[in-house]
Amino acid sequence: MRRLQIRGPDAQAMELHHDYWMGHTLLAIRQPPQEQPIHARDARIALVYNGELYDTAGSGAHDTAALLARIVPVLRAADPLAERPGLNGDYAFAAVLHDGAGHWQRLLIARDPAGVKPLYYRLTQDGFRFSSSVRALACCEDATPAIDRRAVAGLLRHGSIAQPRTIIEGIHAVMPGEWLLLEAPDFTPRRKIVTPAPAPHPGRGGLLDVAMDSVTRQAADVIARGQHAPVFFSGGVDSALLARLLDRAGAHVILRTLSIKDSVLDEGTQAGKAARCLGLPLETIELDPAAAAGDIDRCLAAMDQPTVDAINAALVFSRGSQPDGRVVFTGTGLDELYNGYVWNNDCLRHFAGKTPSPEALAAWLIDRTSYCDGSVLNRLLPGTPPCDIEPIIAADRDPTAALHHRLRDICLLRFTSDRLLRDLDDVAMQHGCEARVPFLGHAMLAHASSLAADDLRPETTGPGTVCDSYLTSPLKRPVIDAARTVLPLAILSGAQKRGFVLPYDRLMAGPLKDRLPTGAPYEAALCRNLVDPEALSDLSKGDLPAPGPWLVWTLYAIEQWLIDVNAELRQT
Repeated sequence: MRRLQIRGPDAQAMELHHDYWMGHTLLAIRQPPQEQPIHARDARIALVYNGELYDTAGSGAHDTAALLARIVPVLRAADPLAERPGLNGDYAFAAVLHDGAGHWQRLLIARDPAGVKPLYYRLTQDGFRFSSSVRALACCEDATPAIDRRAVAGLLRHGSIAQPRTIIEGIHAVMPGEWLLLEAPDFTPRRKIVTPAPAPHPGRGGLLDVAMDSVTRQAADVIARGQHAPVFFSGGVDSALLARLLDRAGAHVILRTLSIKDSVLDEGTQAGKAARCLGLPLETIELDPAAAAGDIDRCLAAMDQPTVDAINAALVFSRGSQPDGRVVFTGTGLDELYNGYVWNNDCLRHFAGKTPSPEALAAWLIDRTSYCDGSVLNRLLPGTPPCDIEPIIAADRDPTAALHHRLRDICLLRFTSDRLLRDLDDVAMQHGCEARVPFLGHAMLAHASSLAADDLRPETTGPGTVCDSYLTSPLKRPVIDAARTVLPLAILSGAQKRGFVLPYDRLMAGPLKDRLPTGAPYEAALCRNLVDPEALSDLSKGDLPAPGPWLVWTLYAIEQWLIDVNAELRQT
């Protein structure tokens, strides 16, 4: 519970019973806050919950009570996993059915379909533990937890850890959309990916109507309280569309961007032009790489699991003004839902007219998206498989579907949930905020799933092509066509965004140079039963090929995280 205070600084409560206990730390978004656990005493059910429901009355008020009312009949059903509750929101929850005398009878834990909110569990010799934090579960162990080597390999290969795996052996993630049911006295869960009840009228209206509905629902409580709606803003079409829709919904929008001093990677100029086109205020956080080492180290060390690219959000939070309503918005999701990445286009070209097997598709994606060569990876982590296709095959849930939809499912799980959403939630909660992702709302997921392959526009350009503007690009055409009616032409005709990238090479050649694990490999925390120090030494001397700075940056991120975790475990 002490570790969880980083996620809930406003209140803490625990309930101890004969053979189970539940606890909750609160980040108070609304006033007065509703402390948890909450109870349906006549039904003998207790609930702890993290997140929001967006289909309740009163601008999102009383979410916890509304959720409890929907969970009661589910948990008391003959088979809770056979139910399809209509839950429109971002959530993770645990509900216990008990006998009224301190003994548990059923435990149901679940996570929202997009995986916006985290949830983890560990099966022990004498019980079952769950938490919204990997590090909180690790702190409960009597012995030092073991690092999962395949998780580290995933970080080095793809920059993410494929769920349900986590960085700690034996701690597992509940998958997006997954429900786990335990029935006393058995601690082995039954599990199911529960398909949510269909969104109301998913086919009514076009993408813009569905997006407007999702944005309005997620911003309703912020608008009702008269608070600002901060938007992470790059100047690209996704964040610009989000800002425009929030503004039309009546929100007091304020844009926030990160500008990198003296860098070709700077987004500040484009963000400034786009903000002026929208007529919305922009707060620019200046980043001087030469003076950012301390902030970067603090971010890497504090993360629940190692990260390679959450620094931009962390810097915006730590250096920007505090949101008055503790809620921030991000435009994440449109690239994933509507085929907005260049590799989507390349994959469609490569398999044109074919239906690739899950193995063939996974092999192509690994070859196209890996940051680390298999032979290099095997030197650093001896015994690691050079090519791990299992996580991608697991994400390819319907191999008979159109390739566009298969790529969407893989991207949503293996990139968006495994990496972007996990890190965004972690960083936001560390800074006392909740991050909301309207473009991954219930109706948006349903709309994207309902589109025929032809609606997503097949490729028209060569492999790896980056077009001059959104208007000339074949990528995420439904989004661009919808945005034409609400966004200024100057934004749509601007250069396509390719995601935020830090100047890793400048950082590691400058302020972080003396801290890199490659500088003293035999003293690195990484090399304690994990990475081969000789391989790390060869990497520092250039004897081990590592194109670009990504591999060394990832090793540095893992090293900083390990140092902080080891210190934390010594104190528990």
